[in-house]
Amino acid sequence: MELKELHKKYKKRSILSGVSLRMEEGEIVSLVGLSGSGKSTLLRIISGLESPDAGSIHLAGKDVTSMKPKDRPVGMVFQKPLLFPHMTVLENVLYGLKMKGYRKSEAKKEADGFIEMAGLSEVLDHYPSELSGGQMQRVSLIRSLILRPKLLLLDEPFASLDHTRRMEIRAWVKDVIKEVGTTALFVTHDRDEASEMGDRIAVLESGRISQIGTPEHVYHHPATPFIAGLMSDGIHLGNERFVHREHLSTERHHPDDLQWVGLIREKKYRMGHHMYSIHIEELQQSVVLEVADGDQGGPVTITASEKNIQTFD
Repeated sequence: MELKELHKKYKKRSILSGVSLRMEEGEIVSLVGLSGSGKSTLLRIISGLESPDAGSIHLAGKDVTSMKPKDRPVGMVFQKPLLFPHMTVLENVLYGLKMKGYRKSEAKKEADGFIEMAGLSEVLDHYPSELSGGQMQRVSLIRSLILRPKLLLLDEPFASLDHTRRMEIRAWVKDVIKEVGTTALFVTHDRDEASEMGDRIAVLESGRISQIGTPEHVYHHPATPFIAGLMSDGIHLGNERFVHREHLSTERHHPDDLQWVGLIREKKYRMGHHMYSIHIEELQQSVVLEVADGDQGGPVTITASEKNIQTFD
């Protein structure tokens, strides 16, 4: 998929201003941004539910900008599973195949395979009201994937699930998308979810994609102060410079290092390590670091080498 300079305005305010993005076949890209940044609007434009004021959308090398939604090779999974309440799991999954004219036996065989893949064989005769939230979202996903769209759009599909269920289903969803080989654009405002799901992350800022790269690159080398605050950890030195958390120390001291005095606040537990939130009054910022020796409420010196300071463009 390729988006070329998409523009969209609402009431004279630019929601999207020159958005450009190219995705490779079979790739999953996580689209991240704050609420109201235009993420869902972008998906609606790609799917054909809305029209851009300017720009074009290309799928598999074909310009689909003026194509009707039903004619686009695009599937969409929403925050809430939009299942037919009067249809069983099997009937919901079969629906799209029937609309495309599949023979009954062929459609049933295809649906059975996807339902088994989703671990829903025991509930294929159940109605949506009899399913859990996670089960309904699985039905919604395979109902889209069974049509083998060129592009799958996922609009915060796990938002209504609890934390444990979200972790379980997002790993499963990624595996299934990769197994089927579909290209997917996954929208979220959760940086951990974005990093786990996406081969690359695209950050939407002020109506534009201001950085796109691997999860590791975006986390370690944020391109703007906004992205540093949204997708990374560390401290800002004004609006031009940033020190990543991995380059901050509470133990090493060198005469040429930059130094700040912070106060140890609440205790955290991250990745099997006890850490502390440390507030630096001088910068009016807090950062989570390991502290070898210190008491809650007590002072600690934080240092960073000048060579490890990033400068934003």
